[in-house]
Amino acid sequence: MHMCGTIISQSVRMEMIAHVDEKSVWLKWAPASPAAWFAGNKYGYHLQRLTISRDGKVLDAPEKKILLADIKPAPKEEWVLFAAKSEAAAIIAEALYGEAFDVQIASENALTIAASKSKAMNDRYGFALLSAERDFQWAVKMGLAYQDFSVKKDEEYLYQVVLMLPKVEMVVDTGRLYVNPSRISLLPAPSKPMARFGDGVVQLSWQVKYLRDYYSQYVVERSEDGGKNYLPLTEAPFLSAVPFNESAFDSAYYNDRFPKNQVLYHYRIKGVSAFGLNGKYSNPFSGMGLKALTAPEIKRVSIAKDQSKITVYWEYPDSLKAYTLGFNVESTERPDMAYRQINETMLAVSKREFVFNNPAEVNYIKVNAIRAIDKSAYASSFYLCVLEDSIPPHIPTGLIGMVDSAGMARLTWNINSDKDIFAYRVFVANAETDEFSQITVSPVREAQLNYQLDLNNLSNKLYFKVQAVDKHFNHSALSASAVAIKPDTIRPQAPIIKEITSSDTSVLLHWKKSSSLDAAKYIIYRRKLGSASFEKLAEVTGTSYSDRQTEEGSEYDYYVCAKDDAGNESEYRGVFTGRRGYAKGKGNISIRAEVDRSNMHILLKWTALEMPVDQYYLYRNEEGSGYIHIATLTGGSKEYMDNKLSVNTSYAYKLETRLENGNTKFSDEIVVGF
Repeated sequence: MHMCGTIISQSVRMEMIAHVDEKSVWLKWAPASPAAWFAGNKYGYHLQRLTISRDGKVLDAPEKKILLADIKPAPKEEWVLFAAKSEAAAIIAEALYGEAFDVQIASENALTIAASKSKAMNDRYGFALLSAERDFQWAVKMGLAYQDFSVKKDEEYLYQVVLMLPKVEMVVDTGRLYVNPSRISLLPAPSKPMARFGDGVVQLSWQVKYLRDYYSQYVVERSEDGGKNYLPLTEAPFLSAVPFNESAFDSAYYNDRFPKNQVLYHYRIKGVSAFGLNGKYSNPFSGMGLKALTAPEIKRVSIAKDQSKITVYWEYPDSLKAYTLGFNVESTERPDMAYRQINETMLAVSKREFVFNNPAEVNYIKVNAIRAIDKSAYASSFYLCVLEDSIPPHIPTGLIGMVDSAGMARLTWNINSDKDIFAYRVFVANAETDEFSQITVSPVREAQLNYQLDLNNLSNKLYFKVQAVDKHFNHSALSASAVAIKPDTIRPQAPIIKEITSSDTSVLLHWKKSSSLDAAKYIIYRRKLGSASFEKLAEVTGTSYSDRQTEEGSEYDYYVCAKDDAGNESEYRGVFTGRRGYAKGKGNISIRAEVDRSNMHILLKWTALEMPVDQYYLYRNEEGSGYIHIATLTGGSKEYMDNKLSVNTSYAYKLETRLENGNTKFSDEIVVGF
């Protein structure tokens, strides 16, 4: 591995690298800009060595040795001789002294002239340094390299290179590099070589991610005698350029065109360092090229009149017969399905047509040429052949609709026996006599569908039908309908309590039945006056209930709900109070009404019973909406003025008398039109 050092600053860097062998230290350096390189060619470099340690001990003061005091490129006359021996030397000579890098300038614009001169300077600099990578001696002649034979294994050194500028034309850093001569530089073999062989060509690749500090160029060699003798494929080493984003290029690639297919070739690779030193060879790897075939081209397909068979015609170059074993014909009904071979045995290489019987309605056809040496297939582009069809598929059967409690209808039906069936469409209607509407936005490929029903409407059934569609988009008639019964989630209408009467044994409740047709039962809820919550008392089918589970003299609140067949329970309309008495009361109470529309009130009057009264409870029923409690009066009261009225409204009243002995009496209902 080459050692290198870089000074990071705003000035021009001086790069240095080193290679250590058993006898010497090889050094190379170069300024990091074309202008500094030109200055170095003019003024030269100063190379010195500082001995830092000896026998493992750091010296009190480094020992300084001037290795070269004035290093410059060899004169032009010498480079003329060098150029006759080497192409790399000729390029360096032109970069140093020649006119070949001058650019012809058509425009006299100052900016164009400056840009052209800058490009020429960059080209000289780049080509010169690149050519110096080929051979260490040319780097020495350029004044950019030195081999130090005066080193000792028990010493460690700091090498320094200074560009000898006579005045401050630019700031160039001093190049510094620390070297331990006892640590011999290694030149590893390229790893993971691979080859991808094609028709007369092979792409070679090898890993360079971890070799960039060792090599900038490689030699690729080929053997045609089983690996006994290798020859390089290029006169000069192959340059492996490093991109700006090194991480994106972990491997180097080289393409080689070899003389013959079906001949085994061996390859090996070695790296060449920046000092022109050869590294170890990679492991040999081998392979052979195979003649590439051309895929057949299907020209046309003919269909028999009765559509019982198809004839496929294709073209194929006669020049490839010697490399071709034969042909196979494949077909599929859908491009996303696997192809199946139609011919039972491979077709002869001379064949250019094939007939197959009983084709499908839709046929995607391919012809494969089979290469003789490895039986690999070269497939043609597919050819689509569709048989004519105007016959609709059979009507779907077996349609069933099941609905869960969440309203999800799960529809299933029998799969059609038609071979060309493509999909199904599903239709729905609120009644079997209504027009059916399609609910499938796109055709359904399976014989099933889940459909969410709307439960918040009064329709309790939906009717479904199915239609089959074939691959030619012929549509069947609609199937027989299947009915899906929706789960009932709608509450029934609440019943209305008409009256509550009391006796010494029970409290009797009467109510109007619910207006909902599916109301099946009524649930009576009760709580004792003063309790926080109601309890379910009973479920009945009629419109009255006698509550005998009461305590004498105790008051109870009641309400009644309707319940339908699906178990939905209605809300309730009002809470009514009843009391079981101690003994049967005497007499009855009558109530009469005096209407005063001018003063907007109804005056209710009654005659007291011939027994002590504790309180009166007055109830009102507005337009049949159910009785509600509107007033509580003392036992001595004989009238009540109701002034919370609306014109053109019918009102019914009842008066509950609660006696001091605990009995309860209700008046007859009186109806007043206001």
